[in-house]
Amino acid sequence: PLGWVRAMEVEDGVKVARVENLHNPFRANNKGDRFKLTMNKIYAWSLVDYERVVMLDADNLFLQNTDQLFQCGQFCAVFINPCIFHTGLFVLQVELMSLTDVLVSPHGAQLTNLFLMERNSSV
Repeated sequence: PLGWVRAMEVEDGVKVARVENLHNPFRANNKGDRFKLTMNKIYAWSLVDYERVVMLDADNLFLQNTDQLFQCGQFCAVFINPCIFHTGLFVLQVELMSLTDVLVSPHGAQLTNLFLMERNSSV
């Protein structure tokens, strides 16, 4: 809700980037609307004013200091298997690739894996 977002911005100094919804071509494969807006996380690559971006879902609860998130490598995430990563929390350096590069990828849900895999490696 917009009122809740405004309160976070004013009271907590949180920076919220409002974005247009991206169509999720994989939504038909999912039951319900749980993943309807998940593709919006791709906008993280448009936050070029920042050296490092920590993307997290609203249901994350931190119980200790999170400074280590800003000290990890160029891309950090929890991998579900070698091919996909959990998008509930990930860290990236935006300059690694542009938003345009990510959006034009023909590889769908694996699009970030394409860019982040080392060349000549196999998954």
